[in-house]
Amino acid sequence: MISPRQKLILKVIIEEFVRSNEPVGSNTIVNSPQFSLKVSSATVRNDMMELEQKGFIEKTHSSSGRIPAEEGYRFYVKEILAERDRSKESFPMIDAIFERDFISR
Repeated sequence: MISPRQKLILKVIIEEFVRSNEPVGSNTIVNSPQFSLKVSSATVRNDMMELEQKGFIEKTHSSSGRIPAEEGYRFYVKEILAERDRSKESFPMIDAIFERDFISR
């Protein structure tokens, strides 16, 4: 479905967007100290374009960063959080995601 790097980029976009409530750009992802992506911002933009085409993220306008789409949140919960559950990590961010107004319960 999506590559491991795209999965990591989606994870960064969702977690950063939930934290800041601001669209997330490629430079934010590349310069994120907690995720050591050793790729250029152009590579991240290409992956973001693919994620957007697959419906996981969306642009608010042409020169902005990306925000998670509903499909991206669904993937995050089903795939990324499931991986953490299998490894017994705790994850408080899920509560913040579901407190958002645009997520139906």
